[in-house]
Amino acid sequence: MKPKNIIIPYKCLLPLVEDTNLLKAFCIWGKLKLKFSHGSIHNIKSRKQELAKSLNICENTFRKNLSILKNKNLISFEQDGTLRLLNKYNIYSSTNI
Repeated sequence: MKPKNIIIPYKCLLPLVEDTNLLKAFCIWGKLKLKFSHGSIHNIKSRKQELAKSLNICENTFRKNLSILKNKNLISFEQDGTLRLLNKYNIYSSTNI
């Protein structure tokens, strides 16, 4: 099987590296994006502990990173409890490029 890759535009790397919290949150986004290639996670409220455990982080850290990603428009929450992992092109808008 081919390894999965996430392509990060070069111009977006500097803003990600400058803010360590954003970089950590982006790593979480990348891991989720590789794990859920279709881009959505259903029943996120009941699965936060399960997902945090699969990423080897505590649930509080997972929640903190989700709020950072939401503020940067890399994820969105829908009314039915679905978490949408927005596409890589949202990195441009979140890093003001």
